[in-house]
Amino acid sequence: MGAVLGSLAFLILAPGTVAGVIPYWITAWRVRGRPPGGVFAQGLGALLIGAGLVVLLDSFVRFALQGRGTPAPVLPTRSLVVTGFYRYVRNPMYVAVLSLVLGQSLLLGSLRLLLYAAALAIGFDTSAGEKVQQWLPGAKVVKAYNTVGAPLMVDPSFQGGLRGDMFIAGDDPQAKAKVAEIIRTFGWDVVDVGGIRMARVLEPLCELWVTVGLGTGTWNHAYKLIRT
Repeated sequence: MGAVLGSLAFLILAPGTVAGVIPYWITAWRVRGRPPGGVFAQGLGALLIGAGLVVLLDSFVRFALQGRGTPAPVLPTRSLVVTGFYRYVRNPMYVAVLSLVLGQSLLLGSLRLLLYAAALAIGFDTSAGEKVQQWLPGAKVVKAYNTVGAPLMVDPSFQGGLRGDMFIAGDDPQAKAKVAEIIRTFGWDVVDVGGIRMARVLEPLCELWVTVGLGTGTWNHAYKLIRT
């Protein structure tokens, strides 16, 4: 019973937020005008939503009943789940969530939701920063400035005179030091989060920043790391 309740709670909190709350926040689940692709695109979207729900619910049931645990790292399964869709895909829950978001973007004709789906497709197993480093192995790639909009990038003015924090990631210490120097002269404090692999946790911060902007109608916010 504990595994079932734990999996249900994780289902509501994680996929429920990523594939439900955030898409609703972006679109209010309203079709605005005729979606590109018309009925065909909407039909494909409905199929993706249906398939995503089947895969997601099947995977959660297997975690609870066969694995006797939950997908949450704090309450892992006792047994490895290798049946169902896990025979074909390493992480069917991720595929299901992506299918749900992509399906909603097609059904509602929402470009913003389509961009959100594209960000999800990159951000879990890799990132745009990592891809650039792979394509240009000799380059010293530093991920920065993906957590605010262009008007705030240079000499921002925040309430109370606070300086926002700009997160950076990269594999070359000298390149990061140079980028950090530039960022500080532009009026920001710098938080180094590690190697370029950490770009996969920085890039979703852009999604959160945009989501807050869409919800409030203002775009003058930034991140600040608070320490005790």
